[in-house]
Amino acid sequence: MKLSGLKALVTGVTGGLGRVISKTQAQIGADLILVDRPGSNIEVLANGISERWGTKVKYKYCDLEDQTLRGELISCLRDGNKDLIFL
Repeated sequence: MKLSGLKALVTGVTGGLGRVISKTQAQIGADLILVDRPGSNIEVLANGISERWGTKVKYKYCDLEDQTLRGELISCLRDGNKDLIFL
């Protein structure tokens, strides 16, 4: 399976499952948008994934339990990511 040319949104990426999903999708070619709570080490993870697999990785801090922040994330995804294929 190849995901080249596709972009994936992954939430909770600094936790065990989110980290594994992110790395696996990058390994098979997907570009990523990573989301995790403020204060997480998402930047380190994003840079490591990009360097290791050569994929494009964007990241955003967002506490998904906060309705306002969740709405801002949705707006950002709608406006700047027309090529987002799967979650």
